[in-house]
Amino acid sequence: MTLFVCCVTSFIFCASSLAVDQRTFAAGPGVTDEATSDVTWSIVQSPRKVGAASHLYGVSAFSSDEAWAAGDRLEGEGSPLVYRWNGARWKSVSTPPIEDSYLKDIVAISSADVWAVGYQEGDCYQVFTVTEHWNGAA
Repeated sequence: MTLFVCCVTSFIFCASSLAVDQRTFAAGPGVTDEATSDVTWSIVQSPRKVGAASHLYGVSAFSSDEAWAAGDRLEGEGSPLVYRWNGARWKSVSTPPIEDSYLKDIVAISSADVWAVGYQEGDCYQVFTVTEHWNGAA
């Protein structure tokens, strides 16, 4: 992943071409429980190790076999944490070792275009923006 650290806020906009049935998100006027009864959740194994101090804050998927999750490990002073879903299980993806940094959101545009954002705590209560990019290889 490529790392950019700066003192300005970053914004990411993503438009998806996935067709989505809006009934799965909110029941509007005229939509009954019958309309959403075919929507089900499935439980998948969490990537988190038992006893590990870590958090996941953002997830993004562009297909059923390609999803990404971002967060942080609280070991020591904190470090970024990224997982990739391959349709069957989560796998850890290495990130640059940035002390005192935390990833708060992620967007997967394609398998070669994934962005994660967060922050790094500096000295004297300074906070810097952290942006990481996955290009399909690193």
